[in-house]
Amino acid sequence: MMNMKLYLKDTYKILLFIILLSTCNLQSQEIIPINLYKSTQLIFNDKIENIIIGTGDLQIQNKLLGNVISLIGKAQKKEFVNTNLYISTKNGFHYNFSLVYIDKPKSWTIPISEELATIKPLKKNKKEEILNTIPTLNKNLDDQVLKALLTDKRSAKRYYTRFDDMYLKYNNHYYYNQYVYYKLEVTNSSNQDYIIDFLKVFIDTKGKKGNTKKSNTRKLLILDKDYTAIYGTESINPKETITIIFKFNKLSLNKEQKLSLELKEKNGNRDLILQLRSRLVNDPYALKL
Repeated sequence: MMNMKLYLKDTYKILLFIILLSTCNLQSQEIIPINLYKSTQLIFNDKIENIIIGTGDLQIQNKLLGNVISLIGKAQKKEFVNTNLYISTKNGFHYNFSLVYIDKPKSWTIPISEELATIKPLKKNKKEEILNTIPTLNKNLDDQVLKALLTDKRSAKRYYTRFDDMYLKYNNHYYYNQYVYYKLEVTNSSNQDYIIDFLKVFIDTKGKKGNTKKSNTRKLLILDKDYTAIYGTESINPKETITIIFKFNKLSLNKEQKLSLELKEKNGNRDLILQLRSRLVNDPYALKL
C-alpha cells in the first residue's frame, strides 16, 4: 500500500512537471520559469514602474535593464516555494504571473504581450492628450480643428530626416482662420525610450551668392509667441510613432529662406534637424472642418 502511494505521488510529480514544461509559452499561459543556475528575461514593450515578488528577495533576485526584467533563483529546487510576480508599467498595464521552478523550459527569454495584462489602461480620447489648448474664446472650435488635423490623411513622403533609429517627418501643414498648423511625426524605431528636450523652429536665411554683405543668418521663433504646441507628448516609447501639431501665426518665406525644425533628445545625442523649403512653406493646404 505504501509503495502504491509513493508510486502515485511520483507519477503526479512527473505529470505536473510535464504540464508546467508545456505551458511555459506565455502567449497562452502566465507561468514564468525560475532556475537557480540560469536567469529568465522578461521583455516588455513598455517602461516598467513596479516589480513585486510574493516572497520578496528571499528566493528570487530581480534586475531591471530598460524594459527587460531579469530573474534568477536563489533557492534550490527542493526548497523553492512557488509564488507570484506583480508588474506595473508606465502606460498603466498591470501583470500578475506565477513563478515556478523549472529545470528545462522551452526558453529563458520571454516577450510579454500586452494581452497578458490582468488590468489594461482605459483608452484616452484625443482631447485628453492635448498638451496645450489653443487660446481662443471658442473652445469648441479648437476641438474641431484638432480633430480635422488628426484625421486628415494627406502626407508628404519626401520630407523627413533620421538619426540611427529615430525619424522626424513633416506630415503636412494647413491654414485656417489666419493661422497655419504644422503636423509632424516622430518615430522611435529603437529599443530605448526617447525623451524630447525641445523641438525648436528657426528661419534660416542663406546669403545671396557673390554678395559678401549678405551672410547666412538664423532667427529663432519663440514658442507661445510665434507658434504654440497644441498636440503631442514629451516621451516616445520604443517602436512608437507620435504626432506633434504646432499652431503658427501667419508665416511666409522668401526664396533664400528655409524653415528649420530642430529636435533635441534629453540626456542623449539622437538629435534631428529637418529643413523645409520656402516654396513648400508658402503653400499650405486649406483645412476643411
